[in-house]
Amino acid sequence: MNARARSLHSIGILLALAAGAVGTAGQNSQAQDEAEPIAVFAPIAENALELVVPEDAAGQGVIYHALPGRAIQATFTSTMPIETFKGETDGVIGFAVVERPEELARTLSGESDSGSVERGALLAAEFAVPVDSIRTGIDMRDRHLQTEQWLDEARHPYIRFRLAFFAEPVDATPDGSPQGARTFSGALVGDMTIKGVTRPLRVENARVALLPESEATRRVSPGDLMALRCRYTLALADFGIQNAIVGRQVAREIEVDQVIYLSTVGPGEQHADQSESGSDAESNESGSDDSSSDAR
Repeated sequence: MNARARSLHSIGILLALAAGAVGTAGQNSQAQDEAEPIAVFAPIAENALELVVPEDAAGQGVIYHALPGRAIQATFTSTMPIETFKGETDGVIGFAVVERPEELARTLSGESDSGSVERGALLAAEFAVPVDSIRTGIDMRDRHLQTEQWLDEARHPYIRFRLAFFAEPVDATPDGSPQGARTFSGALVGDMTIKGVTRPLRVENARVALLPESEATRRVSPGDLMALRCRYTLALADFGIQNAIVGRQVAREIEVDQVIYLSTVGPGEQHADQSESGSDAESNESGSDDSSSDAR
């Protein structure tokens, strides 16, 4: 892990502390009538570092972009009597849209024009996990995971989740949190798509921690930071993954533990700024060389 990843991990610990204990694992359940499957997903940006935020979502609140390549964002665990193994990825891309501070404070107070607040706080979110970014510690197993028998990376290169709504938001900001920090919890209700199969998903006890930009956070990423923490299980059969190994060497249900880090300054913008800074540095160096040559 490089210094930048270690710094992000440190901020992640801070955000997790601000969020408090996650409590019991979020449960995977059929959302039934709460949300119908969503077939249209946000397109992948040309830089492949983020998803394009739909215009209708972008205008709703504050946009945060996932930060791929900085720290582990999701861990997948298969537990069986003969073997337990984990897969992990740092390649999650996506976005989340949170209510603006004044609106968020009103929502978390439990008041609204229509009475009690049943939905809100997190207004939109969508994430994509590149299948080829999942690592299990064994190269051959990673390659098998990408085959048609498992996740079929050739035809379905991404695992996708799209939020329909955030249910029952409540303020969970602990005493002693950094100034301007805010934490809230609730249920993620939306659709998960794996191997081209879309199923409704409801994840209880999801927590969102928001941390305003500061000198310390800028060592990790410019912009305000966000962490989304949740735990849940996925049944492989629900997504058409059934073979002789499932139930024998691989668990029928996979435990998922996610801590996705996001910033109001997206990775594409950061990459562009870094490239521009590098070009300026090269120009200055070239200018210095020319001056030295003229002096000679």
